[in-house]
Amino acid sequence: MSPTRLKLVFLAIALAFLPFSAAQAQPTPVDLVTNNTFEDANAPLGFAAISPSDGAVEQTTVAPITGTGSLEVTVNSYGRVVNFYAYGYGSGPNARYVTLNAKLRVDSSTISGRELTACAVAYFMDSQVPESVCQNFPVDPLNVVDVSLALDTNNRQLNYLFPQFALNDSGTIVATVDDVHYTVFEAQLPEVPSGYEMVDRLTNNSFDNALADLGWSPFSPSDGSVEHTTTNPIIGTGSMKISVNSYGRIQAFLPYGYGSGPFAKSVSFAARVRVDSSTIPGRELTACAIAYYFNSQDPEQVCQSFPVNPSNVVDVFLNLDTHDQQLQYIFPQFSLNDSGTIEATVDQAHFYVVQPQ
Repeated sequence: MSPTRLKLVFLAIALAFLPFSAAQAQPTPVDLVTNNTFEDANAPLGFAAISPSDGAVEQTTVAPITGTGSLEVTVNSYGRVVNFYAYGYGSGPNARYVTLNAKLRVDSSTISGRELTACAVAYFMDSQVPESVCQNFPVDPLNVVDVSLALDTNNRQLNYLFPQFALNDSGTIVATVDDVHYTVFEAQLPEVPSGYEMVDRLTNNSFDNALADLGWSPFSPSDGSVEHTTTNPIIGTGSMKISVNSYGRIQAFLPYGYGSGPFAKSVSFAARVRVDSSTIPGRELTACAIAYYFNSQDPEQVCQSFPVNPSNVVDVFLNLDTHDQQLQYIFPQFSLNDSGTIEATVDQAHFYVVQPQ
């Protein structure tokens, strides 16, 4: 048996006797749209055309989607209607993702075949290049559709952002909008004291690129499997699918060279997880942040377990105080601490080390 494999075997035995600890609470999501229902004719609409030539918005009581009022959006050739929100310079939060949710009815178009484009758009402090996710909706005056867009902002600091309705072609299109929400889900990040920096040891966070190394693997072939999936991803175009067998473990092993690890303040595991199924009812998937130190063979960990719920995505954040000890190897882990097989989908995975600058 190789030295590396032998070390991992001892690691697995030691971890079996470690206690579990509770995770920290997630920040409360913030909805940036203050007029969601457009019921009050005197309330600011929030939405506006980029310029008078782009189109127009108004409150309407004619065939509202819900209640007594809705927002009527008129978008001209290559025009845009937005709800612009700017943070004070450098004061925006680090966001995991933002979502646009709305009810939409595309009522008419002056040119047949045109579609209204709904987008969630974000600009960041570290770049002038925006990111967006969009979806097109054809004219259908008899049908109200649910707009549900999620933009992966990958824990970057927001500068300004906005939901947008656009016509990316000639003509004019008219739509009715209601129940609009543009929600920021802030990143839960470890505390970084003065003189320290935060380093993410995972390089493939989003799993969107099918050709990129996932970075995760089962402890042994019998422990389970990992693969890239485009089937019902949590966010973006891809996620990581894991299958964990009886008492199995899936890990992203992150060693340091001998004696070269930092004297770390903490390590933290953050991810979005959906526990899709289990062959035995009542089983739970356990997520852990684990650290081994250079001067000790006794690992430390913090863990949390999650039941099967294929309709719910949970935000994992596990912060382990490493007491300024020198790290030897660290890793996030998913495990099934019982019999059976459990399957889950994982996205936006990060493993942070707070270390001296």
